[in-house]
Amino acid sequence: MVMKAKNAIIPVIGLALTLTAGGCKKDKDSNTDLLVGEWEVVKKDGVAIPNGYTYTWEFQKDNDFSYCGGNSGFTYCINGEWDWANSDEDEVELTWDDSGDTYTASFQIDDISKDKLNGKVVTDGDTYQVELEKVK
Repeated sequence: MVMKAKNAIIPVIGLALTLTAGGCKKDKDSNTDLLVGEWEVVKKDGVAIPNGYTYTWEFQKDNDFSYCGGNSGFTYCINGEWDWANSDEDEVELTWDDSGDTYTASFQIDDISKDKLNGKVVTDGDTYQVELEKVK
């Protein structure tokens, strides 16, 4: 009887370990799933974006990104690539080219959910605290 119970427990432990490991992978993928989409900046350094101005980020599943900003009289966009800067998936590394020069920045994520994204954009030694809402 002891041998039968022991033989039954081993597969159950193996199944539990498999499910737990699979659960970790799913959690790891969820930050990518949350990040992908179009986001609008609603606050920069704690101040609401003025009416008439829009700043949007779009992160695509294939690791392309775009950032567009401005108002009805002037809009500019940059396009580049993004990737996770670390295994914790709480910092995004951004790279783009402009007129033959390569630029980099980072987006340090403080909080992310399906409809809110808060963090810091660090570029050229400047840091901006931003709050974003998901557009789509």
